Amino acid sequence: MNSPYASGSQQRVIAGGPDDFMTVHHLVLKGSQADIGKGLAEVARRESRWEPFPSQDSTRNRGRRRWFEQHWPEHYMRMQGVAAAFGAHIGNDGLDFSYVHAEPIAPECSAVWCASDLASDGHARVGRNLDFTTRTISELFGRPPMPREPPVFGKPYVIETHPEDGPAVIATTVGDLFGCVDGMNEHGLTIALLADD
Repeated sequence: MNSPYASGSQQRVIAGGPDDFMTVHHLVLKGSQADIGKGLAEVARRESRWEPFPSQDSTRNRGRRRWFEQHWPEHYMRMQGVAAAFGAHIGNDGLDFSYVHAEPIAPECSAVWCASDLASDGHARVGRNLDFTTRTISELFGRPPMPREPPVFGKPYVIETHPEDGPAVIATTVGDLFGCVDGMNEHGLTIALLADD
């Protein structure tokens, strides 16, 4: 279905549904980096009632924002889109616009890369192990689940971004819509998340 939240954007369910353990969404976002950031923020707000978290340390938050602006301008522009989606200014150091959470907690996982010269068919591979629970967030905190409460990580996203000023990317993610569990850009650069407390 076409989505009303950003021009050049689409969202559709590609697996599962409301009566299944998991519902996989496919997002396609096009436009400027700010448009993409705004679109992701609007998805998280609509799907998960997410809003930017208050910063616990405004000085640290300002330093991170300035680092992004200088060293990762694409991410900074997406942060501007998040701020705009909530009618805020990027310079508000009381709010953290650096990520967009569609889930309340982050996954723990591992990945492995196999070089092409070690594979029998000559193709390199990336493998993934993602540990997650089938329980709800209420159950994780020792409470009974709320009616129709989805399981943790029950809404993964396949996100395609087609920015005007950078390479197209396809990424899978749960939790942080600005993040990536596994992904690849149009040049073949592959990224895999490693997260373990």
